Amino acid sequence: MTKPMNKARYIVIDTETTNGMDEPLVYDIGFAVVDNTGFVYERHSYCVQEIFEQRPDLMASAYYAHKLPRYYQEIAEGKRRVLPFFLIRHIFRDCCKRHNVQAIMAHNMRFDNNALRNTAFYLSEGYTRYFFPFGVPIWCTLAMAKSVMGNRPVYYEWCKANGYLNKWGKPRFTAEILTRFIRFEMGFVEQHQGIDDVMCEKDIFAYLVRQHKKMRRTYWREAA
Repeated sequence: MTKPMNKARYIVIDTETTNGMDEPLVYDIGFAVVDNTGFVYERHSYCVQEIFEQRPDLMASAYYAHKLPRYYQEIAEGKRRVLPFFLIRHIFRDCCKRHNVQAIMAHNMRFDNNALRNTAFYLSEGYTRYFFPFGVPIWCTLAMAKSVMGNRPVYYEWCKANGYLNKWGKPRFTAEILTRFIRFEMGFVEQHQGIDDVMCEKDIFAYLVRQHKKMRRTYWREAA
């Protein structure tokens, strides 16, 4: 694909965590610099050294602990790197600055933001809670999808036909379900590994942009 010229750039990020849902600690961080067509300018995949290597007790109890052999293999192959958390944060912030990113987004950003803040607080022994650079807007592709797709009869009927309605009879908007709809790929399975999930979440973002609809971009307030 030819590199687009002078397009606004964004970062899509995804994390995997251990230590439960109340105080999650991040062991896998994947992110990519993209534009609104889904073109990828840079991609990064890291395991957090302090958790992934130094807390085997937490890793053994992680929800996706059965995926650890794949992590070890991809680290050995150079596809992922193991780095200290705050070095990963420095690399992330440098990407934001170099590309002048207009927003940072995740699918269910409420969870990822909380997990990154909690990890920063834990590893700094209370010194800081911040991972994202100050002043960069934080968006949520889950909120976007709900506002754009929630009122589309075609999406409702598709979810109904395929058993993707929730207990209240409303469509579900997981990254896996949305990707199946967008790609016409019913066999798609979300990997629940940072950079792998980023690659489908950036496609969700690009698809929603192509609909040219007003959409909510954050989970806490309306945006034009």
